Amino acid sequence: MSNYLIRNRQFALKNEATAGVEETIDPAADAIQVEDPVPTPNFELLETNEAGASLDGSGSIVGGGNFGFTGRAYFKGQGSAGSAPKFGRLLRSAACSETLTAADETGTAQAGAAGTITLAAGASATDDNYNGMVIETTGGTGSGQTRVIYDYNGTTKVASITPAWTTTPDATTTYAIRANALYKPITQGQETATGVLWDNAVDAAINSLRRRVIGACAEMTLNATVRGLGAFDWTLTGILPANPDNVAAPAAPSFDATRPRPLVSADAFLDNAALKFNAFSLTFGNTVQQADDPAALYGFGVARVTSRKATGTINPNLDLLSTRNA
Repeated sequence: MSNYLIRNRQFALKNEATAGVEETIDPAADAIQVEDPVPTPNFELLETNEAGASLDGSGSIVGGGNFGFTGRAYFKGQGSAGSAPKFGRLLRSAACSETLTAADETGTAQAGAAGTITLAAGASATDDNYNGMVIETTGGTGSGQTRVIYDYNGTTKVASITPAWTTTPDATTTYAIRANALYKPITQGQETATGVLWDNAVDAAINSLRRRVIGACAEMTLNATVRGLGAFDWTLTGILPANPDNVAAPAAPSFDATRPRPLVSADAFLDNAALKFNAFSLTFGNTVQQADDPAALYGFGVARVTSRKATGTINPNLDLLSTRNA
């Protein structure tokens, strides 16, 4: 029987200050709670066919390769509004920016319409600054409505929301743009990551097996089903900085106490229309590539997301055609 058990694995990830420069990993603080973390070596085998006065073939030669991990991270908050969830580091590795709004932004609306609200004069002057954030009317006309901002004009202060208001706000309406952690796809400013997976032994006297990857980027798919848990399935690919090694068992990981929630009692909207679905998936469509690097141990350089084509599927409930207009 093996001393190493699958559930006794420990995974940690840290975004790199300099791409391809290995970060010092704190096994406790940098730990991410993931399901089924699996190492994914990918090596090229070179074959030779010299005449050697024998029928026996020559052994393969490892020419080079890359390394990474796959796993699943359940979709959940960190437990404190405006704080980054642990799996946010994976999203940053998947060519996403991270914006943390530590506190609610509040104000009194200047005006409203069926699908918009004009924020206070002191609101951000930057276009799209609030895109993807949740706004709630907290007082005055139309109080108690929660919507998502999908477009914002920093000059006019007009925020377009979805779905449309049930009661249109006006100049008496107060609002709060809630504290949040927001992730958006980006082209420039991509971050890479250092990842470490330990296989811990049952016997504390036996060292852990450690595998590492550096300069890594990720591809991700978000999956959600009714009564199921939303989860990101991810693949991290980068440089193998050294062969796996045996090290002392890492410090115990530190996780937040928040648990993921099943998809029930929720509203979904598509193009401003209510939608019921059985299953939903969104694939980032990241193409992760590594340039040749003869100076690297196995000949591959830092990973980068070189293209992106998001795709997804929605499986709506069986209903009248009039309510399933694609």
